[in-house]
Amino acid sequence: MLALLMLGAFTLAFQLGAISSFAQDADYDGFTDSVETTTGINLAPLGMSLAAYPNVMTLNKCTTGVPRETCVDPLTQDLFVIIQRATGPCPTSTSCGDPCGPLLFNTSDIPIPADYANTYNPLALVPGLGVTTHELIQAPGYTSQAIGGWYAVKVVENLDPCSNYMGLATFGKPYSGSVATVFPEKIMNWIDKTCSQACFLNADGITQTCYTPASANTFVCKSATSTVNMKATSPNLNPLYYEFFKNVISHEVSHMMNLASGSGTSADHHWPIAYGYLMEQFIGTKVTKDNRNNIVVTLYISTGYTKQDKTQHLLK
Repeated sequence: MLALLMLGAFTLAFQLGAISSFAQDADYDGFTDSVETTTGINLAPLGMSLAAYPNVMTLNKCTTGVPRETCVDPLTQDLFVIIQRATGPCPTSTSCGDPCGPLLFNTSDIPIPADYANTYNPLALVPGLGVTTHELIQAPGYTSQAIGGWYAVKVVENLDPCSNYMGLATFGKPYSGSVATVFPEKIMNWIDKTCSQACFLNADGITQTCYTPASANTFVCKSATSTVNMKATSPNLNPLYYEFFKNVISHEVSHMMNLASGSGTSADHHWPIAYGYLMEQFIGTKVTKDNRNNIVVTLYISTGYTKQDKTQHLLK
């Protein structure tokens, strides 16, 4: 019955011309067909520039041979994302006592596009929705997110290691105040701790026995794509940091596109933990030990969207 009512409502709206905006914005991304075919988007007056293509100041309609990140398409969705990297240094002291730094990329924990190939792309997972992302840098003194008759969303890096969150964002469709904040130092400290200790409940159901890399026979911390030997002299956890950064940043950007929503999601717009979806509340973890005290800590860092996410995301 609900499906029939929805279909009837849509048909009536079409007859009354109530959805004329679909004709003006065929891909429903907030940028009109006129902008994406004729006018283009001029970044210079906005104090913005493409992070990976700083010399491209106008995005015109896509044509053959033009990199998709440097043009707009009236038939496929475009999302503009301002990334405001930290400028260092770390706080001289922290309220929780957790460390900050050294920062991974001089004054920030988010690399610049020239380094993405050897590190990570903070927006790498968002195109899984079928959306093209255009990463922007905004010049000092400019704060407006208005662009091309619509809005960019913004990601702000915060170096506070004591935040109660790893990331948080406004929810809904892009608007003038769509902002997410991410806390990479908090993320790294969590990974450092999680990958350095494995505790198991004893038979009494109350006490625990905990193992560290020093007390275990072998001790590895891994995700689906990376494995780190925690008994090494200087374990390199960067691959796990990078994976979790991508997860958190893409997750928060997705909140600014109305995700997660619909059947099965929570009131605070998440899928349940351990479902293996990018929009779950938090990643799952698992620790195992065999009878030789070989320890494995597994981080289930999800990267994908559900079919429902791909239909529920909204840009306008």
